[in-house]
Amino acid sequence: MKRITLLYMTAGLLALGAPALRADDTASTNTPSATVHKHAKGEGRKFLTAIGLSAADLKGLSKADRRTKIQSAAETTEANLKQKQANGTITAQEKTDLAMIERHLQRAKNSAKAE
Repeated sequence: MKRITLLYMTAGLLALGAPALRADDTASTNTPSATVHKHAKGEGRKFLTAIGLSAADLKGLSKADRRTKIQSAAETTEANLKQKQANGTITAQEKTDLAMIERHLQRAKNSAKAE
């Protein structure tokens, strides 16, 4: 008897709770906020490779030192790639790297203004 009562109570709770589990298309709370970066996971590694650094180069550095080292390497690499672009000797991969570096530097510049 207790078993049947428990079964009916469980079924009743499931029936009452089931509508709450349906997705509501009008009020979705799962939208990403504006601060979420839409980068692929490997883009950070690609960026470091593009500027001539590796994770080992940054290991053990403080956050500020790491940021400074990345910024310096990015600016140097950007200058070199822009020089190649001006000379007309830039490859397709280097064009991609230059665009990625310019995006990074622009984001860094914008975040520095926000702080």
